[in-house]
Amino acid sequence: MQICTSISDTIIKMRQLFAPILALFFFLPFFVFAKDISLQSGTIGVVLSIKPDEIVAREPVQMYLEFKSTSPLFSFKRCNCRIKITEKNGKEILNYQLEQNENYIEDRVKEIPFIFPNTGDYLITISGESTNKVFSPFNMKEKVIVTLKHQTEGEKRWEEFKEWLISLGIPIAVVLITAGIIFRFALKKK
Repeated sequence: MQICTSISDTIIKMRQLFAPILALFFFLPFFVFAKDISLQSGTIGVVLSIKPDEIVAREPVQMYLEFKSTSPLFSFKRCNCRIKITEKNGKEILNYQLEQNENYIEDRVKEIPFIFPNTGDYLITISGESTNKVFSPFNMKEKVIVTLKHQTEGEKRWEEFKEWLISLGIPIAVVLITAGIIFRFALKKK
């Protein structure tokens, strides 16, 4: 009976030790493949996340705008918020009003799918003003570079394998190593 108790105690201790590490590896892919840009204007800040990290011409990206404010009064319902994307030559290719009645991921997070048409430099402008003057107007700009990606079939397979390795392979390896450590401790206790 003593062996069973020590094995279960060891398993519980190992779970407590490795649970945060396992959680990190399961959520790692969500953080690795995003370009996060922090912008600030007055009391309003925006974290612009672009997924995937490498912006490729004529391939879809997801842009997430997470608005942060020192004022609790900020929300999309009180903001005429807008995102504009212009090419290097000044040609506007997106001028999008963040509608106040749209569904948002959260009250301060907006997801925007987009495809950059060509390679080169683009300027992303995020601006807004309060509908009832509870916060100051803001205007933030960030330059992004769009590339043209030429990949062979072998390179595509290698990239897919690396993504698989990060999203599944590493957590599986951590689980197997943890199981080995647990059984090694259990055998030593016998």
